[in-house]
Amino acid sequence: MADGWVKGDITVIQEGFPDFKKAILKSHDRQRRAAEADARKRVAPHRKTGELEDSIFSRSLGPEGWVLGASAEHAWYLEFGTGKYGPTGQPYWIYPVTAGALWWPGAAHPVKRVLHPGIQSDPFLGPALFENTDFWSEIYADEVTEEWVDG
Repeated sequence: MADGWVKGDITVIQEGFPDFKKAILKSHDRQRRAAEADARKRVAPHRKTGELEDSIFSRSLGPEGWVLGASAEHAWYLEFGTGKYGPTGQPYWIYPVTAGALWWPGAAHPVKRVLHPGIQSDPFLGPALFENTDFWSEIYADEVTEEWVDG
């Protein structure tokens, strides 16, 4: 292979040429940590137990990229909504789990089931990714420039 060619795995062949794979991995690490922090800020208004906030994670996929997610069961409901506000567009029935009826302050009487309209979404993962694309580009440019100058 001729000097200066790049393999498919972003490994540079020529001696002394900047290690762009290293720069890409460093930029991905900075990007995913910033995305995690942004997603955590976005769920703060919904904080009750901290479970959702604590479940936010990111994982490196190597030079190919990274992923951002949340493992709490209710993360999906907040991200996409439920009932008429969610993907199904339909309200849903709620049934008692530990008691024979449902009751809440303000209810006229206990009931066997409730047709819940759903909750509106308040996305935190999607916006943490897609509203920061200019910042991701800046991070990438910083790391590549640093590698080019210092490498």
